[in-house]
Amino acid sequence: MRRLALFLLVLCSGPAAFAHLVVDVRMTIDAPAFVPIGQPFTYRVIADDLANDPAYGVVVTIPIPASASAPSVSADGWNCSVSSSQIRCSAEQMPPGPNAITVRLTAPPGVGSLALNANVQTIGSLDTNNKNDQATANVTLFDPQQCTAGAPMIVGSADGTSVAGIARLSWTAVAGAVRYRIYTAREGETPASGRKWYSHFSQATSNGGWKQSLMSVRRSPHLISTSAARRMV
Repeated sequence: MRRLALFLLVLCSGPAAFAHLVVDVRMTIDAPAFVPIGQPFTYRVIADDLANDPAYGVVVTIPIPASASAPSVSADGWNCSVSSSQIRCSAEQMPPGPNAITVRLTAPPGVGSLALNANVQTIGSLDTNNKNDQATANVTLFDPQQCTAGAPMIVGSADGTSVAGIARLSWTAVAGAVRYRIYTAREGETPASGRKWYSHFSQATSNGGWKQSLMSVRRSPHLISTSAARRMV
């Protein structure tokens, strides 16, 4: 009878203990949208334990873009190693919530786009969702010497204008710009609401210059708030 009682105790406590080993670790990258060419910059790789229990045996791999140089890393609670091709950080036990790894690189010398990647593996716990184990962020590399013109200005519709149907936006041209980005938001919404959006517009004239640009945004018939357009060269 004693052996049977002991067997039942182990059998019943097993699933409860196993449940604490089930986690969901999400990988994200927090990087600047624009970086000057040839200059050092930092970004954060975040392993976010979405469960209420710690994750065990977490390994984060961060490939170093071939065109970038001088990689370094700082991360509390992680054991990290750096090579010319990747950064590898591990944690025997990672607490719930976001756990950041700060990476420092020197940007390539040429303009263009730089892809940043990271992935996470959970060896000591069971991660039942592998769809969020990889993250990517794109950084636009620009030449500050070519960005000497002033920022464009919204000329219509005015900020705070009440619009129904289509909001037609226009702004001043910037010499040498190749693309514009317009930020808009609904009335009364904060950036934290996640309802902020932006649209790109690009159209060159036949001689390679720019004319005053026009863009249409279709949203619900409420106030549309616009911020100044940003240029990218």
